[in-house]
Amino acid sequence: MELVNPILVIEVTSPSTMDIDRGEKMDLYFEVPSIQAYLIIDQHRVCAELSIRADAGWQTTSNEDLDDVVPLEVLNCKLPLTQVYRGIQFEAPPD
Repeated sequence: MELVNPILVIEVTSPSTMDIDRGEKMDLYFEVPSIQAYLIIDQHRVCAELSIRADAGWQTTSNEDLDDVVPLEVLNCKLPLTQVYRGIQFEAPPD
């Protein structure tokens, strides 16, 4: 199946793709005129980075609390991080 004119791209990072998702892929997505938002979800910690196309370029916000809600205005909805990370137990950080 081919998707034509996407407005939102969501990536879930893994250790092997994290640098590519935040670098090379992001740069390519930012060049696609139809894409209005790019959301990167970290699978190892609570973190959702949302980049939105604006008049002055791309603006990125980071949400790092389970109580945060990511506003996906391009879809006219909100994404609660409690739902994204439901059932996931993170390892405690080393002392």
